[in-house]
Amino acid sequence: MNTFGFYIRERPLAPYSAVEITSPGLDHDFCACSADGSFVVWVESGGRVWTSIDYGDNFTERRPIGDVASGWSSCSCSGDGSHVLVGNTLNDRLYLSTDYGVTWNEVRPDGDNNRRWHGSAIDSDGSHMIVCAISDVGPTPGGVWTSADYGASWTQRFANAEWKTTAINADGSHMAVASNLNFTGGRLHTSDDYGVTWTERRPEGDINLDYWDICMSSDGQRIIVSFENETSNYGPLYKSDDNGATWTRVRVTADSDGWFNIDCSADAEVIICGIDAWRIWVSRDFGVTWYDSEPAGDVSYAWWASIACNDAGSILYAGDASGSYGFHRLTLIPPASDTLNLVKNSSNGNSIENSIIISHHDGDLGFSTTNTPIGDIIHNLMTYNYGTGDLNITNPVSNVIASQPNTDPLFTEAELTERLFDIDDVMANAFIQQKISPVLDKGDNQFVSDIPIDIIGNRRIYISGLVDIGPYELKVHQLHFTSEQIRSIFQDKLRIDYSGQRFTPVTSDDVYEDLWDQFLLNPEYREDFSRESKVIIKMKIVEYEFKKSTDKFDLPLAEYEAYYDSGKMSIIVSKTDDFFGNMINSIFDDGRYVFFFSEIDSKLFVYINPTYDKGKSGKTNIVNEVRAGGLSIMNR
Repeated sequence: MNTFGFYIRERPLAPYSAVEITSPGLDHDFCACSADGSFVVWVESGGRVWTSIDYGDNFTERRPIGDVASGWSSCSCSGDGSHVLVGNTLNDRLYLSTDYGVTWNEVRPDGDNNRRWHGSAIDSDGSHMIVCAISDVGPTPGGVWTSADYGASWTQRFANAEWKTTAINADGSHMAVASNLNFTGGRLHTSDDYGVTWTERRPEGDINLDYWDICMSSDGQRIIVSFENETSNYGPLYKSDDNGATWTRVRVTADSDGWFNIDCSADAEVIICGIDAWRIWVSRDFGVTWYDSEPAGDVSYAWWASIACNDAGSILYAGDASGSYGFHRLTLIPPASDTLNLVKNSSNGNSIENSIIISHHDGDLGFSTTNTPIGDIIHNLMTYNYGTGDLNITNPVSNVIASQPNTDPLFTEAELTERLFDIDDVMANAFIQQKISPVLDKGDNQFVSDIPIDIIGNRRIYISGLVDIGPYELKVHQLHFTSEQIRSIFQDKLRIDYSGQRFTPVTSDDVYEDLWDQFLLNPEYREDFSRESKVIIKMKIVEYEFKKSTDKFDLPLAEYEAYYDSGKMSIIVSKTDDFFGNMINSIFDDGRYVFFFSEIDSKLFVYINPTYDKGKSGKTNIVNEVRAGGLSIMNR
């Protein structure tokens, strides 16, 4: 099974992973997004206005005209999403927000006249705008207006047609506008001087076309248009690389035209288009080759009316106006790279600790928290490449604490084994680090099948119970410690807080949320685990996980079921009657005890150090932490 969408089939699938971000039942008629794709606005033609500031993970209803469903017919936003225009064809008014959709003001390009606002576009900083209307409430044709002062004043540029769609480049100098066939319209015009003068463009010669949508590159040179022609309900795409002077017909598929809503990346290398009652198609080479995308699965009757693309072409949005298939975010699957990133997006304040990153790659690799780390921390991380090159920590440069880059973890008793992986199970939401992901956090290989390489093309490694899942996270807590690293030990009963999804001890105010997550794969056992009292070991900050050792081994004494809560730095142990109580009583007085916690096995192992020496003072100590007669094979 391959959940990336690269399968051998008649229609090649686009290299994007799709996530449904709103449910079916709502009409997604028009949408727009910011330059980075984090801000999204979409409107319903018979409903509401919605915005998101977190890539569509959460939407907030906005009310430009109060708590009223209305005929929203267009939307656009500036490069950062702060300036938002929404048009209405029911109350025939236009509204502008300058605070990401929180508050709204009506703007009146044509004074107090009602207009059916069907298209709008805003440049990168929100200073230049272009809007168009198909008509007023009577038989009068619509018009086109531009603003060069953030919507404070407007200049009419065209009239006498039903102007349906507009586009603008990054600095507002280049604009395009097109009309439909009513009122002897059906023409396309472009401007390269902020809308002062215009030139008619003719993709199919001197004929009228029922234009549907326009998109434009950030420099204004590349323009893509979709339309219906006079002889049928369907028309092709046309593309210009010289600001509309010449045109090339774009054949997306061998047997179909009829493309409606379109959008493109800042350089127009990525083009996304939808067809009525069919598919989403994506090109990543300026329209030369095309890939089918199925955000709602293998359905052929979705009306993909909402289309948006961020500047990089890495995040696409597609909404179905029929109310059946929802609104989807499509995220580009990263291509081959020599950098492993903890998280895909350039978010701030990321951290990775107590972890081992391993790979098998022919050539040097680097590990980075993000592409542009700000405030990121790497603490107690070991990296190693079992291929021909190194695996070094490249970012952040500072805030790398107690870590060992490019250091062999010396798994001397295990073999490197290549296994096959099922990404759908290992990483539920592909390529985005999950807060709740016990498979990732435990390195559990119970779902390992089918895919032999990770998403950057490295062979996957299964080693001593650790799973190499590729460039995002291998976070397996393996703690070697003595009583010196223990803050406190106590016995307590755990209560289950189902509403908060956490454990709470009876006698303290601690909250164990991470412990709750350890049972996501076996929720039935969660209640059984909480029935008996637990021994809770609170840890001090462990500066190093990699203890000094030799070729001599500690003597195994006992093992217990245990889980680690990283939030409270606590090991929660299932106690037994035969030994653990006696050990607790003497653990701080007897220096022979050595502990190893493995999150892979959910076990706490207790050992006796054979070189324990009380010394002349009678106090306990470990002889330099090195066993007598042994050769040191790993240092902190």
